[in-house]
Amino acid sequence: MRVPSNSCAEPLFKDVTSVDLFFTYARTWRKSHAFELRKFVQMAGRTLRVILPDPEGGATIEELAKRSSCSRDQLLERLYEATSHFLNLALLPEAKADVQVWYVPILPLFSLFRFDKRGVLSLHTHRRVRRSVITLLFESGSLLEYCASEFEALLEQYSGARRVSLDSIPLEHRPAPADL
Repeated sequence: MRVPSNSCAEPLFKDVTSVDLFFTYARTWRKSHAFELRKFVQMAGRTLRVILPDPEGGATIEELAKRSSCSRDQLLERLYEATSHFLNLALLPEAKADVQVWYVPILPLFSLFRFDKRGVLSLHTHRRVRRSVITLLFESGSLLEYCASEFEALLEQYSGARRVSLDSIPLEHRPAPADL
């Protein structure tokens, strides 16, 4: 999945106080936007909320592994890596933002990135091969309202939604914070 390259990232993060992210693990996106994420968490009054599929999701994890063309263990490693990445941002000495990571027992149908009044929606493919996907960038309007309400519903309507900490990650899956 390619969500705006670094050339587009600065406007997405510019003057933003709240970032909401929902995806499977977004390794490429995280690495491409590491600088912007670090800069964002260094500002007081900011909130970064991330929703990831619950690694203890059973059948959900099996299906996600198939969709990601990897083994169950590889997917779990990627999910824990993403979790650690975001939680370690909050541990940076200069971090001032509220960083929240949530697990939800759900199979993502799309990836959602919301930056206050701007958003990105990336549709998933149902094909078993890796390929480009449709990515929509938008400001305001019904699509932004839809994404905002979907994000809140993921946190409020799923009884299995749970906020996680580094202690939630099994020791063997905790990567070092060096890659921030």
